[in-house]
Amino acid sequence: MMTPQKATPIPPIPSLRKGAVLVSVIAVMLIMAVLGVSVISLTQSSEQSSLSFNAGSRSYYLAESGLRYAQHIHDSEGWLDGYQHTLSLQGGEEIEVIRNGNTFWATAIVGAGTAQEARARVPMPLSP
Repeated sequence: MMTPQKATPIPPIPSLRKGAVLVSVIAVMLIMAVLGVSVISLTQSSEQSSLSFNAGSRSYYLAESGLRYAQHIHDSEGWLDGYQHTLSLQGGEEIEVIRNGNTFWATAIVGAGTAQEARARVPMPLSP
Protein backbone atom coordinates (compact mmCIF):
# COMPACT_ATOMS: atom_id res chain seq x y z
CA MET A 1 0.00 0.00 0.00
CA MET A 2 1.03 3.39 -0.74
CA THR A 3 1.06 6.01 1.81
CA PRO A 4 -0.54 9.32 0.83
CA GLN A 5 1.92 12.11 0.36
CA LYS A 6 1.32 15.58 1.57
CA ALA A 7 0.69 18.21 -1.10
CA THR A 8 3.05 21.11 -0.98
CA PRO A 9 1.24 24.47 -0.80
CA ILE A 10 1.83 27.09 -3.47
CA PRO A 11 3.41 30.18 -1.96
CA PRO A 12 1.32 33.42 -2.39
CA ILE A 13 2.63 36.14 -4.66
CA PRO A 14 2.32 39.37 -2.67
CA SER A 15 3.64 41.71 -5.39
CA LEU A 16 0.56 41.25 -7.64
CA ARG A 17 -1.79 42.66 -5.02
CA LYS A 18 0.42 45.72 -4.42
CA GLY A 19 0.44 46.51 -8.16
CA ALA A 20 -3.35 46.37 -8.39
CA VAL A 21 -3.70 48.97 -5.63
CA LEU A 22 -1.26 51.28 -7.39
CA VAL A 23 -3.15 51.00 -10.67
CA SER A 24 -6.46 51.69 -8.87
CA VAL A 25 -5.07 54.80 -7.16
CA ILE A 26 -3.70 56.14 -10.45
CA ALA A 27 -7.05 55.50 -12.20
CA VAL A 28 -8.98 57.34 -9.45
CA MET A 29 -6.57 60.28 -9.59
CA LEU A 30 -6.92 60.45 -13.37
CA ILE A 31 -10.72 60.44 -13.16
CA MET A 32 -10.66 63.21 -10.53
CA ALA A 33 -8.34 65.31 -12.71
CA VAL A 34 -10.63 64.94 -15.74
CA LEU A 35 -13.65 65.90 -13.63
CA GLY A 36 -11.81 68.95 -12.26
CA VAL A 37 -10.85 70.16 -15.73
CA SER A 38 -14.45 69.65 -16.90
CA VAL A 39 -15.86 71.70 -14.03
CA ILE A 40 -13.42 74.55 -14.70
CA SER A 41 -14.27 74.51 -18.41
CA LEU A 42 -18.01 74.58 -17.73
CA THR A 43 -17.59 77.46 -15.28
CA GLN A 44 -15.67 79.55 -17.81
CA SER A 45 -18.18 78.76 -20.54
CA SER A 46 -21.06 79.75 -18.28
CA GLU A 47 -19.33 83.02 -17.40
CA GLN A 48 -18.80 83.89 -21.08
CA SER A 49 -22.42 83.08 -21.84
CA SER A 50 -23.59 85.30 -19.00
CA LEU A 51 -21.41 88.19 -20.17
CA SER A 52 -22.72 87.89 -23.73
CA PHE A 53 -26.31 87.82 -22.52
CA ASN A 54 -25.76 90.90 -20.34
CA ALA A 55 -24.15 92.80 -23.23
CA GLY A 56 -27.05 91.88 -25.51
CA SER A 57 -29.62 93.05 -22.98
CA ARG A 58 -27.70 96.27 -22.37
CA SER A 59 -27.51 97.05 -26.09
CA TYR A 60 -31.27 96.46 -26.49
CA TYR A 61 -32.14 98.77 -23.58
CA LEU A 62 -29.72 101.43 -24.85
CA ALA A 63 -31.38 101.29 -28.27
CA GLU A 64 -34.76 101.77 -26.59
CA SER A 65 -33.35 104.75 -24.71
CA GLY A 66 -32.15 106.21 -28.00
CA LEU A 67 -35.68 105.88 -29.38
CA ARG A 68 -37.13 107.69 -26.38
CA TYR A 69 -34.53 110.43 -26.87
CA ALA A 70 -35.47 110.72 -30.55
CA GLN A 71 -39.17 110.85 -29.71
CA HIS A 72 -38.51 113.64 -27.20
CA ILE A 73 -36.46 115.68 -29.71
CA HIS A 74 -39.06 115.07 -32.43
CA ASP A 75 -41.90 116.24 -30.18
CA SER A 76 -40.06 119.35 -28.93
CA GLU A 77 -37.99 120.53 -31.92
CA GLY A 78 -38.82 118.28 -34.84
CA TRP A 79 -36.62 115.61 -36.46
CA LEU A 80 -36.30 115.70 -40.24
CA ASP A 81 -36.54 112.58 -42.36
CA GLY A 82 -33.08 111.13 -43.04
CA TYR A 83 -31.47 112.95 -40.11
CA GLN A 84 -29.01 110.79 -38.19
CA HIS A 85 -27.63 111.43 -34.71
CA THR A 86 -24.99 109.44 -32.81
CA LEU A 87 -24.79 109.51 -29.03
CA SER A 88 -21.51 108.45 -27.42
CA LEU A 89 -21.73 107.34 -23.81
CA GLN A 90 -19.06 107.22 -21.08
CA GLY A 91 -18.57 103.44 -21.14
CA GLY A 92 -17.68 103.46 -24.84
CA GLU A 93 -21.19 102.53 -25.90
CA GLU A 94 -22.79 104.26 -28.86
CA ILE A 95 -26.37 104.81 -29.89
CA GLU A 96 -27.12 105.78 -33.47
CA VAL A 97 -30.62 107.10 -34.18
CA ILE A 98 -31.98 107.79 -37.65
CA ARG A 99 -35.37 108.76 -38.97
CA ASN A 100 -36.39 106.87 -42.09
CA GLY A 101 -39.83 107.93 -43.28
CA ASN A 102 -42.29 107.49 -40.44
CA THR A 103 -39.99 105.25 -38.41
CA PHE A 104 -37.12 105.90 -36.04
CA TRP A 105 -34.37 103.29 -36.00
CA ALA A 106 -31.94 103.06 -33.09
CA THR A 107 -28.80 100.94 -33.16
CA ALA A 108 -26.84 100.50 -29.94
CA ILE A 109 -23.33 99.03 -29.73
CA VAL A 110 -21.92 97.74 -26.45
CA GLY A 111 -18.34 96.53 -25.96
CA ALA A 112 -17.21 97.44 -29.49
CA GLY A 113 -14.10 95.55 -30.54
CA THR A 114 -14.25 93.01 -27.70
CA ALA A 115 -15.35 89.39 -27.53
CA GLN A 116 -18.55 90.53 -25.80
CA GLU A 117 -19.52 93.05 -28.48
CA ALA A 118 -23.28 93.25 -28.87
CA ARG A 119 -25.51 95.23 -31.21
CA ALA A 120 -29.23 95.83 -31.11
CA ARG A 121 -31.34 97.56 -33.73
CA VAL A 122 -34.83 98.60 -32.68
CA PRO A 123 -37.53 100.36 -34.75
CA MET A 124 -40.25 102.71 -33.49
CA PRO A 125 -43.01 104.09 -35.71
CA LEU A 126 -43.73 107.78 -35.29
CA SER A 127 -46.92 108.57 -33.45
CA PRO A 128 -49.34 110.65 -35.54
